[in-house]
Amino acid sequence: MRSLFPLASLALLSTLSTVSVAEQPEMLAPVVVTASRTAETADQALSSVTIIEREEIARYQATDITALLTGLAGVNIAANGGMGKNKAVHLRGTNSSHTLLLIDGIRVGSATLGTPAWSLIPINDIERIEIVRGPRSSLYGSDAIGGVIQIFTRKRGDEHKTTLEAGIGSNNRAKLGAGISGGNKNGRYNLTISGERTDGYDTHVDTETDDDGYDNISINAGFNRKLSETVELSGQLLRSQGENEFDGNSYNGNTSDYLEQSAGLAVTAQINDLWESTLRLGQSRNESDDYYNGSYVSSFNTRRDQLSWENNFHLNDSNLLTAGFDYLDDHVSGSQAYSITERSNKALFAQHRFFGEVSDLQVGLRIDDNQQFGKHTTGNIAWGLSLDENLRLTASAGSAFKAPTFNDLYWPATPWSSGNPGLQPEKARSYELGLEGSWSAFQWSIRAYRSKIENLIDWACTANCNDADPWNDFWQPSNVGNAKTEGLELQASTNLHGWDSRFTINLLDPTDESTGNTLPKRAKGSLRIDLDRTFGRWNLGGTLLGESGRWNNPDNTVRLGGYAIVDLRAGYRLNPEWQIRGTIDNLLDRDYETSDGYPMPGRDFFLSVVYQPK
Repeated sequence: MRSLFPLASLALLSTLSTVSVAEQPEMLAPVVVTASRTAETADQALSSVTIIEREEIARYQATDITALLTGLAGVNIAANGGMGKNKAVHLRGTNSSHTLLLIDGIRVGSATLGTPAWSLIPINDIERIEIVRGPRSSLYGSDAIGGVIQIFTRKRGDEHKTTLEAGIGSNNRAKLGAGISGGNKNGRYNLTISGERTDGYDTHVDTETDDDGYDNISINAGFNRKLSETVELSGQLLRSQGENEFDGNSYNGNTSDYLEQSAGLAVTAQINDLWESTLRLGQSRNESDDYYNGSYVSSFNTRRDQLSWENNFHLNDSNLLTAGFDYLDDHVSGSQAYSITERSNKALFAQHRFFGEVSDLQVGLRIDDNQQFGKHTTGNIAWGLSLDENLRLTASAGSAFKAPTFNDLYWPATPWSSGNPGLQPEKARSYELGLEGSWSAFQWSIRAYRSKIENLIDWACTANCNDADPWNDFWQPSNVGNAKTEGLELQASTNLHGWDSRFTINLLDPTDESTGNTLPKRAKGSLRIDLDRTFGRWNLGGTLLGESGRWNNPDNTVRLGGYAIVDLRAGYRLNPEWQIRGTIDNLLDRDYETSDGYPMPGRDFFLSVVYQPK
């Protein structure tokens, strides 16, 4: 991690020294919804927030969402290979199961594993990504210990348009998509269908020598309709399905047929000048069927039915009260005979937001009533103080929890393992202090945080552990772990001689307090630099990403080395509607791993043609 400090210092110093070269037009702050469950500008938010807009997503031309997130403030990614393969997203050093994923307000992810399938989300269907770091259980309940990532799918504009995209790349990768959209002042619609496939490469060095391919077909559909001047109905569907090849043992032929889907229907009503209300119904599905040489092996299915009623009361210009009710019903099925296959959760939440001339305050409280473990109360408080018109100090504290998964609780008893229905939720308390500034086109922030997590659920051998034959070991989970994560996030963005520039530095100390070891698969330091510029019809850009080494296992006996890679991107606009785009990822063809035995992709190219009317 020490080697990152000179690079980080040089990057920040060069930024500071060149800000005065040319004053740039001041840009409007983007709007964020996830931080407080109500719309506010990013400079109003008291939470640590990163927003990735559609323009950036198109410019980066990333293979999947984790490629966009890697190296951003507070984000650590551990991957089991390339496209379509399992990826874990750690926010601020917490477990991957401590990151809540929402798609258009709908909670998604496996109720058996406790994590989402990040690699299976089609990136072309994403309009915006909001990353909120720090505990958010006071607004969203379980899972939001490290933070919340919300994906907003593409809605497009009111005019009738047709879009097309086709591309080819390394490892016989091919992509084809088409979409239509239209509407008028009373409503609009959109529909996109995309397909993507790749032969892949051998993602695990010790098993199966074949390449591990990936096939995907996705559908994104949505509409909104004004029922009156004050009432609007909207709906959204995102469906992703296909086949994923993986390495399971020494023989070839392991595949998984998967389905990821989120769907929602919402009614928003402006009751009067002070009261806005939204009622949302939603469902997400996570399904996988595993095969060996075409023969069925196992299946795991999750269905999550959801209802939320959210109300915003604008008490006056300085006070906003948000209150509501959430209901979640999880269902699991498949080849495993779980003793309990359904669990419900009801919750009431409220948040008060005060907007002052000099200081802002946000206070929130939520009570969850879970069918399995009963009631759990979480809270959050955040405060902001404007030191002058360009400088603000923020401080916050919050609590959060994570409910045990169905695997943790109800995994069917066998001679080798069993779930533990007596498990309690994992609990956390977090604190944060931040300073942020903005001068013309130069924005910067520095944030320090600390989290304490208790009752961590850990699977461990509980019987026959000293037997010479490990197949006699018996494993079961229990609430035995405690962890502490501390870190520092530095961000800066500006325009350097015409280049849009963003710098991100992460310093992290994630500790297992039960053993004193470093939590596995987290880099203690990272540096990311993004540079982009438009030259007439051309746009050029690149990303430098460096991460320090990490431990692969809890015992800290397997060490993965650090790495630095360079990605390049370009686009050429043939006319206002047609554009050619291309990327070269891992330009220097570096060998590196973020999970032991799973090499990341080498040098990789992709070339595409896009038709998108203005």
